[in-house]
Amino acid sequence: MISVLLLVAFFITLLVYITFWYWRIINHWSRRLVMGPKPHWLYGNLDGLRKQQSLNDIFDGCYQQFQGHSVRLLGVYLFVWPGVLVTDRHLAKRILTKDFRNFRNRGMYHNTEDLSGNLFTHDYEKWRMFRTKLSSSFSNFKLKAMLPTFVKASQELIYVMEKDLELGNPTLDIKDLMLRFTIEIIATCAFGLQTNSLRNPNCAFAQITEKANIGEDTSILAKFIMLCFPNVARILRLRYMPQYMVELYIDMVRNILELRSQHKIRYNDIMDTLNDMRLEAPSKLSLKEMAAQTLIFFQAGYETSAYTLTYALYELAHREEVQQKARLEILKTLDKYNNKLTYECLGEMVYLEQIINETLRLYPASPLIIRQCTEDYRVAGTENISIDKGQMVIIPVYSLQRDKRYYSHPNNFNPDNFRPDSIDSESILSFGDGPRNCIGRRFAKMQITVGLIDLLRKFKFQICESTPNPIEFKNSSVLLSPKNEIYLKVEKIQN
Repeated sequence: MISVLLLVAFFITLLVYITFWYWRIINHWSRRLVMGPKPHWLYGNLDGLRKQQSLNDIFDGCYQQFQGHSVRLLGVYLFVWPGVLVTDRHLAKRILTKDFRNFRNRGMYHNTEDLSGNLFTHDYEKWRMFRTKLSSSFSNFKLKAMLPTFVKASQELIYVMEKDLELGNPTLDIKDLMLRFTIEIIATCAFGLQTNSLRNPNCAFAQITEKANIGEDTSILAKFIMLCFPNVARILRLRYMPQYMVELYIDMVRNILELRSQHKIRYNDIMDTLNDMRLEAPSKLSLKEMAAQTLIFFQAGYETSAYTLTYALYELAHREEVQQKARLEILKTLDKYNNKLTYECLGEMVYLEQIINETLRLYPASPLIIRQCTEDYRVAGTENISIDKGQMVIIPVYSLQRDKRYYSHPNNFNPDNFRPDSIDSESILSFGDGPRNCIGRRFAKMQITVGLIDLLRKFKFQICESTPNPIEFKNSSVLLSPKNEIYLKVEKIQN
């Protein structure tokens, strides 16, 4: 009888403890008088996961709910754990730059076994090692040397589009073409491979990279657990990529290295830089870790740039006057350089740069920036709000860049938002900011710029019956990815 009473007392005590713990956690922000959306008892503010909403849709909904309130951040709940949603652009930039030491980790799941341990996901110390070594791969000297590769791929793109138009169908899937274009560039610049993906969309390399699309077949719930609760993800043994694809990709990297070694080939590209690191200290960089770095460069480089090109052409197809103004600037600048596309002339196309920046504002490739607080942090400009060590901080790039506080018509495409005398010329966060900004941002902008230059001087773009309006985005992707094909009417300009 006594043992039964003790057992009952134990369970009652445990229940009281769990109830008290839950009450303190779920009332974390209300006890601190911090505004935020009302949480679900289990999902917190992630109830949209049950409706298959994207993470961007979920956090944009939280953001819009408090439009008009003068707050710098919202207290949100990631399931039952407190987190922070930044609602002020200046605070976001401060977290990423001036106060970087408090937010230097992404706090994301990474695992060498499924190639998710990379420059993007690594914690500070390992990230710093890779960043220092790989930064030289994106120097002005290296980018200038890569320009002929960009131009060659661009000329191939024009050739393929002209052949498609000769078949009598003026309506082309721009998204597919831009993906094939950027695959061609990245494969050459990162791997030293000639894939011929523009003329042969079913080439082996394109098929491998499509199947190796990290996380594409992972559920939204699993992605979020890996994104914000890496320890839980490890316990559950979650994976971004299946084992057979890991082995296939590693074999490809191994074959490339063996080919270079046998023929004493050196391109001084990302692959060579990583291989040098591996040979110098094999214990610090395994073949799997090397493969993981190349994979993230490929994934981050080809899809994001392809989608930015697609969105830019989509918007220009709706605005003939903007398209024509950009075309005239391109022709005038090229004429100054004897109709030759040089590294120097890229920087003189100011209006084209405005178009790219405005596209990145409306369609940031990575709509959310995630950081983990590594030291308790008192929020500047508030009386007593603090972010605790270990809490996740979400910067909703998509929402901030479509906020009417910063743009008079935030959902309209207007390149003048980024004219040289505009106060918003440096406001976009599409490539992040601070020490952990996108290492390949200049590479990405260059391939986007080169692509637009050749496309706009050769073709006119218009909307057609098959053009989506508006564009729908994939719920399953952490990127801002088009859900469907993007068809535009394309007309060759007669010289």
